[in-house]
Amino acid sequence: MVLSGGYVFREAGTNLRRNFLVTVAAILTITVCLTFVGAALLLKQAVARGTSSWRDDVELHIVMNSKLMRREAASPAQVAAVRAELESLKRNGQIKRYSFVNQSEAYQEFKRYYVNQPEQIKLTTEDDMPEQFRVVPTRPELTEQLGARLEKGPGVNQVNFAKDLIDTIKRVTSGLQKGFLIVAGVLLVAAVLLILTNIQIAILGRRREIAVMKLVGATNWFIRLPYMVEGIIQGLIGSTLSAFAVYMLWSLLLKRARGDAFFVWIPGLSETLVTAAVVVAVGIGVGAVGSALAVRRFLDV
Repeated sequence: MVLSGGYVFREAGTNLRRNFLVTVAAILTITVCLTFVGAALLLKQAVARGTSSWRDDVELHIVMNSKLMRREAASPAQVAAVRAELESLKRNGQIKRYSFVNQSEAYQEFKRYYVNQPEQIKLTTEDDMPEQFRVVPTRPELTEQLGARLEKGPGVNQVNFAKDLIDTIKRVTSGLQKGFLIVAGVLLVAAVLLILTNIQIAILGRRREIAVMKLVGATNWFIRLPYMVEGIIQGLIGSTLSAFAVYMLWSLLLKRARGDAFFVWIPGLSETLVTAAVVVAVGIGVGAVGSALAVRRFLDV
């Protein structure tokens, strides 16, 4: 028998209409699970972009002793000693640049930070503020090593940098990503089973017709292909809806984060479109796998 495209799609459409409710359930399940997959991929890209941006310009804050810390303020000689150490590190290629924040500049930053707490500003004077050095290493890997070295400098109270914050963000987002993927995996299995059930129902309802077709010489592929196309159509529709949901999620995040510090974390349009394409490809694969399993079980191949 000659296998035509018109016959394949006509048979697939007939099967989809006959089992409409199961078809809708399978499509919705695919949509939900692949939206989770897409969200997990976007989250992974966001973490990669955010940490990459941080790593490119990580900054250490060398905070000198001050009255605010209930210690004797660092002397000019101690500040000069730390500056000399930084100049040495710069010449050795371990730091890219550094800047000095005097008490006046530190006080202005303090007032901006506590703008909503005027009583705190009244209790603090410029003389209380600690002087600081802000240091950018040439390589992020040097951050901890430099921090440990500079913390021992004369008059240094502490050295702060964002490593702990970034590590915490990475742990939290990694947990969320794994959670999304686990939920998506469970739902993917459910989607495959729904497609499999849908096609099994279609085959069971046409057992006699299939038997007659085989008797008159129909090949296994002649019988199998319409059912596989049926599963692929379900996967394609569900994954297309998921891809649209992923794009809308990206648009919402972009709109909400614009102008915020976390704007740099939002993946670009090209990355989002690639994610959407991956989601569609996975959906088609799910449909093909579910239909292939159903046909393999019910056909004598």
